[in-house]
Amino acid sequence: MENESTHGSSDSTPYLKRGTYWTYDQVFVKSAKIMNHLNKSGQAGVFGVQLHAKNTPTANLKVLKIMLHSIQIFLPKDVNMNIILTGFEPFNGSTTNPSAEVIKNFPVDSFSGHNLILEILPVDREKAVAWLRKSIQETHPEIIILLGEATNRPVVSIEKVAINWMDFRIADNSGIQVRDQAVVGDGPAAFFSTLPVNLIYSQLKTAQIPAEISLSAGAYLCNQVFYSSLYYLSLAENKSLCGFIHLPSLPEQVVEKNLNAPSMSLDTSLKAITIALQTCIQKYPEQ
Repeated sequence: MENESTHGSSDSTPYLKRGTYWTYDQVFVKSAKIMNHLNKSGQAGVFGVQLHAKNTPTANLKVLKIMLHSIQIFLPKDVNMNIILTGFEPFNGSTTNPSAEVIKNFPVDSFSGHNLILEILPVDREKAVAWLRKSIQETHPEIIILLGEATNRPVVSIEKVAINWMDFRIADNSGIQVRDQAVVGDGPAAFFSTLPVNLIYSQLKTAQIPAEISLSAGAYLCNQVFYSSLYYLSLAENKSLCGFIHLPSLPEQVVEKNLNAPSMSLDTSLKAITIALQTCIQKYPEQ
């Protein structure tokens, strides 16, 4: 597909970024969001645009994007985004999972201007990916933050890269243990996170939350859903912010398993992910 030229343009628009290609579905989903906001705020108006029959579909899409670009200049930056936030169910004999507890207790009221799609994914290599694929196709999210547990890590780990490889150290909750297998047979070797990783790290450190930028999301389901989400977004040429954050175990898990291992309180993990999401909202789509 052909990309729109960026020659001679500078774009500080909250949502539309020149030089990216939108499908018809994405244009009309975005248009509906904008008009919904205008209606709610009492700013509803009528906008006209002429699409020429002789133009190519790409040319007509450019006209629509310019129209939306013009409208959005006057909208607040953080209006009505679709945001997917996921954790995982307990696994490997544990009765809880810090990522699931963050989802259950997430302060949704702090993000009331957005459509938060919260989900606790099954630790199942087929079902977790299937849910993400369907949700990405249906909601065209602006932001996706995937969460998981890293048992032996003492800090919040903001993952930088997802690799096209699965090598499960233990079976998933359906009893399947994948060994030495690609996530996507013909996919690229890796994808980089599109979250503002460095800025999230800086904001967490400023908030006195232990954090790191990690270069390995492992080869279990965490990496699988991380890679798969970025792969599906790439197929749709969707410029969403998408990435993965690992959380340390909860203190009660360490006690439950009688482990000499690091942990982090739920309150601290919740604060970390709240800051991460706030940072993404402020940066979208500048990344």
